Amino acid sequence: GMTLVADSFWADIYLLGVNHNTDGTSKYGVTIADGASPPKIPAQFAGDVSLTYSSLNWWEAAEVMQAHGKQLPSYAEFSALAYGTTENESMGSDPRTTGLQAKYTSRWGVIQATGCMYVWGRDFGGSHGSSSWAANTGGRGSTYQLSNAVILGGAWNDRSYSGSRCSGWNNAPVYVASHTSARGVCAHRLLP
Repeated sequence: GMTLVADSFWADIYLLGVNHNTDGTSKYGVTIADGASPPKIPAQFAGDVSLTYSSLNWWEAAEVMQAHGKQLPSYAEFSALAYGTTENESMGSDPRTTGLQAKYTSRWGVIQATGCMYVWGRDFGGSHGSSSWAANTGGRGSTYQLSNAVILGGAWNDRSYSGSRCSGWNNAPVYVASHTSARGVCAHRLLP
């Protein structure tokens, strides 16, 4: 499920699960997709019910969300969706599955919002990569001086760094870690 944040946009309540093709991108009690437990590849990107990515880097997280009509949150959206969670604290151990940790739930009901797993954001910034072409897109072309992709919220092992405005701008889009997952957002539309 999703929750409406500040009457402005929708955010996944739960972190991305491994089996999003059947469970959707937000479900209670499922294995969290991360670098150690990568998600299934969406059919839109040549996947099926059994094919799994080899990791969960920025490119893969963005593909999964796009396959579900969502995108990764911007830094501003993340700061809003995580508002009201416990700040400057993390849970201390890998959560492994989606579930309620009341201290890390936002005002809007976004569960495991901070201090549990970093999530990929859609913004790029920070230092640039190599000053030459880099084949870093999983065989789909190369990039030249691509900025880093942001990770948001703080992980279970980051203690005082975690919070609604926590952001790391030092990881290339190919970065993979067991403490980095994804969460989807989409626009709020009022129909006439």
